[in-house]
Amino acid sequence: MKAIRVTVVLLVIVMTFSLCACRKVEEKIAEKSAEKLLEKAMGVDVDITKDGGKVKVDGGVMEVGENLPWPKEAMGDLPKPEGKIKFVMEDEKAKNCTVTIAEFEPDDAAKYINKLKEMCIEGGNLSEDVGLTIFRGDTHKNASIYLHYSPDDKEGIIIYYPEGLGNSAYTPNTAADGDNY
Repeated sequence: MKAIRVTVVLLVIVMTFSLCACRKVEEKIAEKSAEKLLEKAMGVDVDITKDGGKVKVDGGVMEVGENLPWPKEAMGDLPKPEGKIKFVMEDEKAKNCTVTIAEFEPDDAAKYINKLKEMCIEGGNLSEDVGLTIFRGDTHKNASIYLHYSPDDKEGIIIYYPEGLGNSAYTPNTAADGDNY
């Protein structure tokens, strides 16, 4: 009788692992099929996982997920903010990296902005309006930083130009005659 119980328990465990393994195989097959379809349609390198996805195209990488790692190399000496990183885009042509942070609490955002101020020449520029905080600064190492923060959504976007905006493909309109659109 004991041998039958042990056998049944072992059989249930083996069947459970088998079902889990089959599901993982099915998920992997679906991921690979979607990757191949996107790669063929868009001509880019795609990597899809259960946690998110990564696309590589023309010297750039875009990654989406629930809690991505901080792109330390692409973000220079910027400290990692509190919150969850949901989006990372490294663009070699524009020479920048963009990171989106979710669950970025207002107190944590204020502390992070203070750290950025310390890194920037003359403390950078801070602009606050209802529902939006914008920080822009140039570091002592000639890098440029933008931070857009929405306390209502608890989301922030950080854009880092390691070579500063003067060497970037993106240069904001700085017309002195008032024709900024």
